[in-house]
Amino acid sequence: SGLGSSAIGLDRRYLPRAAVVGLLGLGLVALAFATALAVPALRTVFYDGRVGAPGLRELLWLVLVRIPFGTVVVEEVAFRGVLPALFGGGELWRWKAVLAAAVLFGLWHALPSLALGQNAMVQAGFGGLPLAVVSVLAMLAPPGAGVVLHWCRHVGRGLLTPALVHLATNSGGLPVTWWLMPHH
Repeated sequence: SGLGSSAIGLDRRYLPRAAVVGLLGLGLVALAFATALAVPALRTVFYDGRVGAPGLRELLWLVLVRIPFGTVVVEEVAFRGVLPALFGGGELWRWKAVLAAAVLFGLWHALPSLALGQNAMVQAGFGGLPLAVVSVLAMLAPPGAGVVLHWCRHVGRGLLTPALVHLATNSGGLPVTWWLMPHH
């Protein structure tokens, strides 16, 4: 469609900036996780039956390959790169483009939201509601996260920034959950 690498967040000129801002974001996620681990009442966010009981080999596959390449790269290129550019955003912050991509990011999470009843924190807060209501409520969070991740892309001037933050939440949260679940 004629979009250049800069419009979709893949301009190499900004790679150092994107890396630094992304690493700062990764550090903030790590700090949030450490805080949640340090405060016993917050640990329930990690008690998630969807993780199951993978062995160490499967855990490493998920954290180092499946999540980075099958989730983070795909979602960041699509929802913070291509779609905002197609909606007229490009390198600029345009609310219409950001919100359109964020809403689609929320809809993308419809199927995963159906399994949220296995998360202890969701169960404690919304367990009495029908699954369809919990699913709709859960799909409201990804658009908010999408806006934040797009802001990361905007500040870092590239997809590497939101990719590192996204990687920190998904690949960082899984081993913490895996470690805590047997102790739950």
